[in-house]
Amino acid sequence: MIYIKDLSKTYNEKIILENISFELKEKCFSIIIGDSGSGKTTLLNILSGYEKADNCENYVLPNAIYNITDDANINILSVLDNIKIVCNDIQRVHKILKDLGLLSLTHKKVSKLSKGEQARVSIARALASPANILLFDEPTANLDEQTSDIVFQILQKESQSRTVLLVTHDIESAEKYADTLYELRNNKLFTLKEREEEVLENASKNKMQYHISNLLLLKYALK
Repeated sequence: MIYIKDLSKTYNEKIILENISFELKEKCFSIIIGDSGSGKTTLLNILSGYEKADNCENYVLPNAIYNITDDANINILSVLDNIKIVCNDIQRVHKILKDLGLLSLTHKKVSKLSKGEQARVSIARALASPANILLFDEPTANLDEQTSDIVFQILQKESQSRTVLLVTHDIESAEKYADTLYELRNNKLFTLKEREEEVLENASKNKMQYHISNLLLLKYALK
């Protein structure tokens, strides 16, 4: 569990993020939604070390890889060579490419690909990395609805083995796939949804504590 507490950021005296606090759970698919200009990308930039918060604390997430919307692939290299930058396990790389519908483009130069294909190469490279935390900024922005859904499914599955934090405008997919869903609004972060099993677990604990309290009251009442 990683705790981010009271993170703030201003640009030219304009407040972008104000006292942002949240828990980044391990092996969890966390998604942040919000309007354009709400500070989603700024928050990821701070967590990845591209920018600094106004606070003195270091908020950079350890062992994380950051996939940005316009991530620059190395265009003169093939799709395969772009992925091999972070992973030499060819079997693993081929599986990721297959899952993302890129296997037939393995030896094609990235410069020859469409915007959507280039976006998927960038996603593939993040997935192939050994990082414990994956950060994604609008990874499906250049993808059609069907491909976007596939990417969200892949990231949801990936979150079973490591932490995934994503920001998006795709509210429908965010509500469908997120374990924990946040919204950035008015410079602050609000929790909209938490993983159901954790909510049920907490409810069960509260119920158990209630029964224990009643038993203790009864015990002392009978004395």
